[in-house]
Amino acid sequence: MTSTQTTTRWQAISFFGAKHHIVPIYLAQTIIDDLRERGCELDSQLATLECYVDQPGMMAMNRPDMDMYIEGLNIQIPCEDVASFVLQIQDHKRRGTDDVPYYKVHGRASCLVFTPTQFAEFKAKLSKALPDAEAQAAEFWAGKKVYSEVLRDANGGGDKNFGGNKMDRFKMGPGVKA
Repeated sequence: MTSTQTTTRWQAISFFGAKHHIVPIYLAQTIIDDLRERGCELDSQLATLECYVDQPGMMAMNRPDMDMYIEGLNIQIPCEDVASFVLQIQDHKRRGTDDVPYYKVHGRASCLVFTPTQFAEFKAKLSKALPDAEAQAAEFWAGKKVYSEVLRDANGGGDKNFGGNKMDRFKMGPGVKA
C-alpha cells in the first residue's frame, strides 16, 4: 500500500447500464475503464463518506441496520442481509490484474469495490457482526406478519395463503365472478 492509499477517499460512481459503484479513489479510473470497455456509460462521479448496501427482495420501514467503517467509509447494511453477504463473500474471486487487484461485492442496486486488504477487513467485520445482526433482525421481525399475510389482509381476507403461492393470483375472492 502506498502513502496515498493510507487516507482513503471514496467515490460514488454512477453508470448507465451498470450498478452504482462505491470505489476507493485510487481504483476509480480502473473501474471506470473496465465498465466502459463493457459498454457502460459514465453518468456521475462524486466523493462520498457513506453508503447503504442491501440484498434484493422486500424490505420494511425502520428495519435495523449495522454500521461498519472501512478506511473512512461508513457502510450500512440491513441486519437481515448480513448473513447473505457473509455467504456471498466466502469464496470470492479476486478481480483486476496483479498490479491492480480488487474485489467487488454486489448488492441489490450497488457494488462495493475493495482492495485485497479492505476486502479482508470487510469480511472479518461482517463475520464478527453476524450473531448480533441476526439477533436484531429476529427481534425486529418477531411480531410482524409475513408478506403473504399482508397481501391477504390488503385484499380483504380470502384464501389464507393468498400471496404465498404464485398460483394464488388466479384465485377469485368470495362473491367475485370470472
